Amino acid sequence: MTATKVVNTQGLVGEIIGEQRYDLRELLGGGSMGYVYRAFDRRLETDVVVKIPRRHKLENPDSMRRFKQESKFLVKLTHPHIVSILDVGEHDGAPFFVMPFVSGGCLRSRQKNEQGVQKPLSPNSLCGWLLEIAKALDFVHTQDCVHRDVKPDNILFDNHGHAFLSDFGLSKIVRTAESDDDSSQTAAGAIVGTPLFTAPELVLGKPFDGRADQYSLALTVYDTLAGTNPFSGASSSATMVNQTSLVPPPLMEWNRSVSQGVWQAVSKGLSKQPKQRYESCVAFAEAVLSAVRANGSSRSSVTDTGAQSSGRRSSISNATTDTSISSRKDDAVVRRSAAQTRTTASPTSPPSGVVKGQYVVTARTPIIKAKSSCPHCSKSLVLQPAFAGKKASCQSCGARLLISSDFSEIRKLELVAQRDGVATSMSNNNSMVSNIATASPTGEFDLVLGQEVFGWKLNRRWALGLAGLLLLFLILMTMFFTNRANRQTLEQLRQQYRPRSIEGR
Repeated sequence: MTATKVVNTQGLVGEIIGEQRYDLRELLGGGSMGYVYRAFDRRLETDVVVKIPRRHKLENPDSMRRFKQESKFLVKLTHPHIVSILDVGEHDGAPFFVMPFVSGGCLRSRQKNEQGVQKPLSPNSLCGWLLEIAKALDFVHTQDCVHRDVKPDNILFDNHGHAFLSDFGLSKIVRTAESDDDSSQTAAGAIVGTPLFTAPELVLGKPFDGRADQYSLALTVYDTLAGTNPFSGASSSATMVNQTSLVPPPLMEWNRSVSQGVWQAVSKGLSKQPKQRYESCVAFAEAVLSAVRANGSSRSSVTDTGAQSSGRRSSISNATTDTSISSRKDDAVVRRSAAQTRTTASPTSPPSGVVKGQYVVTARTPIIKAKSSCPHCSKSLVLQPAFAGKKASCQSCGARLLISSDFSEIRKLELVAQRDGVATSMSNNNSMVSNIATASPTGEFDLVLGQEVFGWKLNRRWALGLAGLLLLFLILMTMFFTNRANRQTLEQLRQQYRPRSIEGR
């Protein structure tokens, strides 16, 4: 066992292991359990992934025994949506796994924008992977195995967009009480995993089955649609406590495109009690996807009905009424619909019906390291993360702006009039501005970008008050220094005219 205590499993780049078969070329990353290398299989002439435990994991003889025992079982997990284990071996006493190299990235990378900030994804994005991963998990459960580490980082995609379940380093073979000869290890390993996605029964050390993976899968869906994990705490311990007691807020509070049906399905998968969840991961996935499709169908039905009644109704006017700005796709639909109605509306016809204000995104500029430019006049702007999701105006040109909630871009807003279901651009019809002046709530654009005083616009009262304070401060300082100068002058006069003592008297 001496070799296993001195081998450095982190510094193996450049070495060829597995009987001179696997050329380790790049360290892809590392977790609490081990390191991941990209290697070249010299026999098959293709890239593979090699996973090898961390050094301190190798110092425990029992961990080594269980690693080898479970690796033999994991090799048998062959499924179309599982990153299978191609080979196992040892290098200087350290065991390793060999898996195919999946080059399409992971779900976590899909959740982030160009600045690396996680963003909410649309419910339709679930259609590309949820059912496939659920089928893979149910297959694993039929083999008496629980993955225990389902999370966005372990859902991979190939270049064709096919989803794969990966990383069985924390998986556990479920044994009956009679066949499990080491219950202490089961209890000790029950909370092993990623705290952000660990089921409550694992945190509490209670018996668990495949529904623990269903909880993690449901939490992955929540994380994908909300753009955040609701159980994240200040520490790992706080996070695990939250998993057992905290009730997450409805998904609609994070993502407007999520329907009540989708949230109900996800909420059931996140039940604290395993018996209250779905019978299988596939049942959970089908319930979520059914709600997604039903919501899409209802939106299409509403749009079609509106088009028949008005003839030229905007296809997503309901989704963007007042100042609601949704995804880029929705913005494009609004702009296209507004352009169509603009050509049919008569500019000389008198106003009729109810006139209502509505904003449409007409231009965008990215935010890079809290710096951007006005989409209208290209003036350089310095931003603060606290501005995310706020409406503002440009100090230079006065353009209406919206800072995205994920702090990734600035959007230019164009005010349009919504009368009798017809959207009309306000840029070429200024006569209607007064009719919809109340469409913009007071203070909606008080944030002025490019202005001093911390980027906030000061109203008349605050400006006069600040000027008064500055004037009072100047008067007090003038009086202070004048009084001090007068004292110094008086002291000098006293010294000059003080009677001199007569010498010898």
